[in-house]
Amino acid sequence: MIFTIKFRLLATISILCSVGANAQSLKGRLVDPNSSKPLRRASVILTGLKDSTARFNTISDSSGRFEFRNLYSDSFLLRVSFVGYDEFKQIVGINSEALDLGTLFIPRSIKQLGEVVVVSKIPPVQQKGDTVEYNASHFKVNPDATAEDMVKKLPGVTVDRQGTVTDEENR
Repeated sequence: MIFTIKFRLLATISILCSVGANAQSLKGRLVDPNSSKPLRRASVILTGLKDSTARFNTISDSSGRFEFRNLYSDSFLLRVSFVGYDEFKQIVGINSEALDLGTLFIPRSIKQLGEVVVVSKIPPVQQKGDTVEYNASHFKVNPDATAEDMVKKLPGVTVDRQGTVTDEENR
């Protein structure tokens, strides 16, 4: 019983040590090719090609540097995304040594926006202080209609048979 526990403990320790010894790293630096300024806080994602659930994420530091540690030997897809820049993709192979990609130049995204049209509509009814203002263009009447016909269409306003106009609030 004690031999089994010691054997398992020793096996676990040796596996952990071998994993630590085989763990690899990947690093690089992200830079704008035009200004040579570092890309700060860019999102860097490393995804396994064989197993897409093997995913590692980091963000570049103030000098544009990023690093992944404790990786295993395999092939990965490196993706870099940063607002205003094209998405950068590169396949990298991690083997028995640490991999330094050096400086990666991430090109700016040049996308011309189309025309922008701002459309504004005047509301049909506006309250201005103690006055209610109606926009007549929002109330459809026949071309030969009278002013009384228009007033009859207004919400909250009534016209009696004698032509007296009252609002429903003061009725």
